Amino acid sequence: MHRDTWYGSPTTQVNVWVPLFDVDEHDSFAIWPSAFGARVDNDSASFDYARFTSRGGFQSAAVIDAAYPRALVTPPGSAFHVRARAGEVVAFSAAHLHATTPNETKRTRLSVDVRFVDLGDREGAPDGDNASKGSAVGDYMRGLP
Repeated sequence: MHRDTWYGSPTTQVNVWVPLFDVDEHDSFAIWPSAFGARVDNDSASFDYARFTSRGGFQSAAVIDAAYPRALVTPPGSAFHVRARAGEVVAFSAAHLHATTPNETKRTRLSVDVRFVDLGDREGAPDGDNASKGSAVGDYMRGLP
C-alpha cells in the first residue's frame, strides 16, 4: 500500500490504468478514498529518487537494494476495489493511497499504465505525509523545447 508521491512522483501526476482483460477484486487493485489528504504512517523517508534512478529505476532488475516506500498502518475506512472491463480507463491521483491486490486468478495480469503531469500546476494534491527525497518532475520534461 503506497502513494506514488512517496516514490518522487509529482503531486500533480494523474495515473491512467487500462486493463487488457476484465478485472475485479480478485486481480486488480484497491484505493483508500478516506486516506486522500490524510496522513498515513509510512517509511517514505528512506526513498531517494536520484539514488533509485542511478541504479536503473522502475524498469531495471538491478534495483535490488532500493527502499520501496509503503504504508506502515492500514488507514481507517474501506478500500475501494477497482473493477473494470478490458479497455476501460481508470484514472486516479498519484497521491491516492493504493495497493495491488493478490492475483487470485490463473490469468497473468496485463495493463497499460500512463502517467500525466500538468507542469503548470503549482498546487497539486495534498501530500503531507511524504518524506521521500528527490522528484521525477525532470523526467517529464525531457524533450520539451
